[in-house]
Amino acid sequence: MEAYFLSEVDYQQDLHYHAWLVARELPATNKKGDKYIYTEFKQVFDKSKILDDYYKQAEKQSEKDERLERLLRIKKNQEEFRRKGGS
Repeated sequence: MEAYFLSEVDYQQDLHYHAWLVARELPATNKKGDKYIYTEFKQVFDKSKILDDYYKQAEKQSEKDERLERLLRIKKNQEEFRRKGGS
């Protein structure tokens, strides 16, 4: 799943890069026409920010999965305890 996501991010980066290049050729300037609106490609597509967000989200999901596993183990232990005659 991660490999697919990374390939999609690379594809999106390529699309944004081409759009950025086209915007450089066609006048994408401020209203006065003396400065480019986007001076760096990172202003159009920040790959590091996208990847950071993805990994943070994956880490949060992993933490949720761990908590759910612990709760399921507790539930299973309680059921076994009750089956064995515990109160």
